[in-house]
Amino acid sequence: MGTVRTGKRRRFCRLNDHIFILCQLMEKENVRIVKAFTRNISAGGLCFETEQPIPARTVLSLEIYQPLRKSEGRILSIPAQAKVKWVISNDTATRYQGSNKYRLGVEFVKIGGRERKEIAGYVKDKLKQ
Repeated sequence: MGTVRTGKRRRFCRLNDHIFILCQLMEKENVRIVKAFTRNISAGGLCFETEQPIPARTVLSLEIYQPLRKSEGRILSIPAQAKVKWVISNDTATRYQGSNKYRLGVEFVKIGGRERKEIAGYVKDKLKQ
């Protein structure tokens, strides 16, 4: 799978962090659920790895389980819809056994204003540390 990227500057700060997500996508007549951890996240989208490829332009329903800024012991569930912007195959020479084969970048296409602010605040706070 090839990389699809543009030369645009990013609108949102990105944080390298491992946050649990659930992705739901329709495949023909079936719903597939993918469990993953983010590689990075911003208020505009996120990147994660998976064993099975998900084609570019696929729309996903996401549930992001983000720790709250002030209390790391509690977790905030953030629903969002996102579109896969790019997919790359992880180099088999650098992969270790049991690691994922594909890396995906997704852009949020439907997310509440409060939820986007929660992600932006979390990223900002973590980047200050």
